[in-house]
Amino acid sequence: KQWYQRRVRGINGITTHTDVTFANFERCDDIAIMDLSAMGDLFHPMKLQRMSYSSVDMESNFFKSRNPSLGFINSADCVDMPCDARKKILIVDLDGTTLDKAGDSLTSKSEYQWDGDDRYGTGYYRLPNTMTTAPDGSFITAKDTWPHIGIDRVKNDEVLTLTSHFVYV
Repeated sequence: KQWYQRRVRGINGITTHTDVTFANFERCDDIAIMDLSAMGDLFHPMKLQRMSYSSVDMESNFFKSRNPSLGFINSADCVDMPCDARKKILIVDLDGTTLDKAGDSLTSKSEYQWDGDDRYGTGYYRLPNTMTTAPDGSFITAKDTWPHIGIDRVKNDEVLTLTSHFVYV
């Protein structure tokens, strides 16, 4: 089938916040930006610029992401692993008004449950044989060859920080 005839289509989009003020996000359940619990596979990349914050605890009330949910695993959509939206979150600060430096970003913990709970369907065991077999037929140890799982989070030779909200800054 042609791509436009497929039953399941990707949803294109980007969310842009420009000249927005977030104010009074102070209580523990007040979150300025978060994913939707009912949507396992929808979180558009987000660009922020000329933002301002008033009475917002940026560490605990700016952004919250949930871990991927086993509840979204089904053969019609995401086959045998959770949907990707919560594993592929990207929020980019275009001018430094949110993360203090233009171009800095938040990315989700895409390696969540990698080689952990088998129900999540992610890990080195999912690599095809052709990827773990050398041309001479010998076995390639994936963990030693590709030790950095998830999204690359090294910036200026420094590993980025994982926050309590499962995103890297």
